[in-house]
Amino acid sequence: MSPVPDLTIDALTARPVRRASLLLALRPGPEIAVVLRDADDGSFVQVPGLPADPQARLLGLAPAGDRLILLAEHEGRRFGGLCLHTLATGEQRWLSAHVDGQDWLAALSPDGRTMATLATADSEDIAFVNVVDIASGQRRRLATVPGGYAAESAVSWSPDSRLIAATYLTHQEEDATLVIEANGAPVGHFSDAAMLSGSNGTWITAESLACLNSACELTAIDVRRGARRPLAAASPPPLAIVGDRFVQQLPEPPDDAIHFVTLDLDGGDQRPYLTIRPACHLETFGHAPARRLESPPQRHDAPIR
Repeated sequence: MSPVPDLTIDALTARPVRRASLLLALRPGPEIAVVLRDADDGSFVQVPGLPADPQARLLGLAPAGDRLILLAEHEGRRFGGLCLHTLATGEQRWLSAHVDGQDWLAALSPDGRTMATLATADSEDIAFVNVVDIASGQRRRLATVPGGYAAESAVSWSPDSRLIAATYLTHQEEDATLVIEANGAPVGHFSDAAMLSGSNGTWITAESLACLNSACELTAIDVRRGARRPLAAASPPPLAIVGDRFVQQLPEPPDDAIHFVTLDLDGGDQRPYLTIRPACHLETFGHAPARRLESPPQRHDAPIR
């Protein structure tokens, strides 16, 4: 068995990587520390050259592991831009986050060509899902729901690029998850359901989501049929699915560190996964799947619904 990585944030070198397999955004102090696992050699590094905005939010890792997505100050506006930061070169592609309302969350499609965002309107109490073409910057609104954005909100592509799921806050102050086709066609709407927050880590299969209800119970939702299957309870809730296992941050660590473990999808077989020192706030967890489901190219040009 390989030794469990035990990292000290300040001891990690900042250098480019071609591809990352794991992402952690941490706050050991006022500045964010972005830690990656190099997919080529397994080493852990920090990321150089990120936007110089202390309030920047790291939204996730591209499914290919080659880019980060950040929401940061842009053109003089707080949270004004979505930044795609290429890990190998440091190149940054900026897209406005304030074209149609305010984008709060974003996720790249598995093919890397399209971004889905969860946004809210400035003057209306609604939330909506947009898709943005990375090359041109053109965007379209795919779906609108009455509600807003909250800490538990999330947006995610299915691993075969066919579906987009978005968790938002309803007017009743409850989490709900909307699932649509990549062209905007409705698939399902699920009340009292919040996706796991880890980027690329909420889909069990291409048509099954891992969600939490208001009682913090885990369920697997078949998004086509609407069926819900209970999964074993885990406290605290897991961060994401990596491979065929949940990743969980242990509460109340015995030392000045963050301890992560993995569990099987029935909530058993706990194994140590990663330790990070010192103990600090975890803002974002994400991973790049080792394998992605293949699918034919998807058309995103159907009429907006």
